[in-house]
This record gives sequence, C-alpha cells and structure tokens, in this order.
Amino acid sequence: MGIEGKWFNELGSLMTIEPIGANVFTGEYQTRVGDAGGIYTVSGQTDGDQQSLGWTVGWVNNDKGDFHSVTSWSGQYQTVGGDETITAMWLLTMDTASGDDWKSTFVGKDVFMRLPPSADIVARASRAPTSHPG
Repeated sequence: MGIEGKWFNELGSLMTIEPIGANVFTGEYQTRVGDAGGIYTVSGQTDGDQQSLGWTVGWVNNDKGDFHSVTSWSGQYQTVGGDETITAMWLLTMDTASGDDWKSTFVGKDVFMRLPPSADIVARASRAPTSHPG
C-alpha cells in the first residue's frame, strides 16, 4: 500500500499523505494536542523504496495564526505482522530570544498507524513525560 493515505499517531492526531512526485509528498496534519487545533500543511520526502521518510509541519494556518514553531519528523514505514506503521523521531523548534536557544527545541517519538488509537492508548501517551508536537 505504501505511505499514501491517513495516519493516526498515539494521541489521535491525523496526518494525510498524498504523493506529488517521485519520492515527494504533501498533505495535511490535524493535531489533537495543545492550542494548535486546525489543519496544517505537511511537506515531505521518501527514499526510493518509500521506507525511509521525513516531513515537516510549520505551525501556521489561517484559523489559528502563527505558533512560531516548526516540527520535523524522520522515520521509517514498515509492515510488521500485517500492521502498517510509521515510526518517527520528531524535533519541535520554537522561536526563542537570543541567549535562550537552549530551550528552543524538544525531541520525541511518534508511532503512526492506519486506525485511530483507543482511548486507553491516548490516555497513556498523554501522560508521557515529554512535550509533544501534535
């Protein structure tokens, strides 16, 4: 099937991926965390086999405005036991004042699946000790 289509992370955020060329894709991201509700543009690229991929979301849209931050994910698409997943590490970088660069970037991990997560999975993920981009 490949990476095209709908993907949900462990917090219930929805990412839709649409190919636009050889190894290049776009799409939409709807976060379920924080104050950045709404739809955001996804821009990404894959390797030739569409197994390794990376994408970026700039947290700016017409409904919510500009959150002065960007998140980039880098990971792998895999099928294990018939279940498709995208496991990716993310970096969320926010604007900071000069001298405060040390607190501008957060890092974490997402696992995207084809089906929305159960309420139990969302509750466990919500209690995780790291900040989350969406």
